[in-house]
Amino acid sequence: NRMLYRKLPKTGEEISALGYGVMRLPMTGDRTNSEVDYAVAEKLVRTAYENGVNYFDGAYIYLGQKAEAFMAKALKPVRDKVKIATKMPPGFINDATDFDKIFNTMIERLDGGYIDFFLMHGFQTYEAFDRLRKLGLLEFLEKIRKSDKVRYVGFSSHSNEKQFEEIIDAYDWDFTQIQYNYLDTRMQAGTEGLEYAAKKGLGVMIMEPIRGGLLADIQDEEKLALIGKDTTPAEMALRFVL
Repeated sequence: NRMLYRKLPKTGEEISALGYGVMRLPMTGDRTNSEVDYAVAEKLVRTAYENGVNYFDGAYIYLGQKAEAFMAKALKPVRDKVKIATKMPPGFINDATDFDKIFNTMIERLDGGYIDFFLMHGFQTYEAFDRLRKLGLLEFLEKIRKSDKVRYVGFSSHSNEKQFEEIIDAYDWDFTQIQYNYLDTRMQAGTEGLEYAAKKGLGVMIMEPIRGGLLADIQDEEKLALIGKDTTPAEMALRFVL
């Protein structure tokens, strides 16, 4: 099946409707001394790319803080053909200098490159956003979005609908990322939050469309009969989000 694409508003470039998250990749070693199993992980990522995926989602804290360096290395041969998203952890920011310090580390891990989609990671409440706002978050975001190091600025969130909408209204975001699937339409931001973001002109990236894989593991025969023999549970979950 061919990949579906959407056009980015600023450039008209195409972004794949299906992205690839690198939070859960094969690791070697134990919990205190683990490394990305590079050969296996690279094959997974490159297979996704070869099948039309051009959006890869990471974060400063993923894979023991090794996700950004992994993406830089694995995607280097096709860097000009893919979009990299990564996220800055609010919990690591305690004063105004931390914004630049962490951002510079993110850029270094990406081999001195740039970030297509920069997110503040996991605003669970408006108060979490407001704490950073008082430390200079909005000034920092304005600075990086005017630089050559960032294309789009957004935030991810598992907050409820009300708090999610308050965060949206507090800044001129380009996009947001929320958990959404056919079981979670009334959880967290939910359908109403998704529609509010779209109405405000934000792009919406979806995380957990298969609920961390749980929606792919349906064993109930009655439910499987509703899906139909020609559709897998994972496909149904992705079709719902599309």
